[in-house]
Amino acid sequence: MIEQVRKKLRFRAGHRGFREMDLFMEAFAASYLDRFGEAELKEFEQVLDIPDQDVYSWITGQAAPPESARTRVLDLVLTFRYPASQSDPKPEQG
Repeated sequence: MIEQVRKKLRFRAGHRGFREMDLFMEAFAASYLDRFGEAELKEFEQVLDIPDQDVYSWITGQAAPPESARTRVLDLVLTFRYPASQSDPKPEQG
């Protein structure tokens, strides 16, 4: 049962509608979902229910989340750093 919840949340994380958030949340899910128990999975689902623009503004530091939205999982999301892909072009050295 818990694996079905993880699978559903992985899908939701990568299909939010705002491409930057899709990539970010998909990477977060790949890093954390397998370690989360039921309580953390519920908190992550609550994060996924928050509009993309709100979460994006919190991640980028443009705004602070309201205290009522703060959870352990949201704090993990806010401190998560999107990993650079190995296929990303390297800056040219001069």
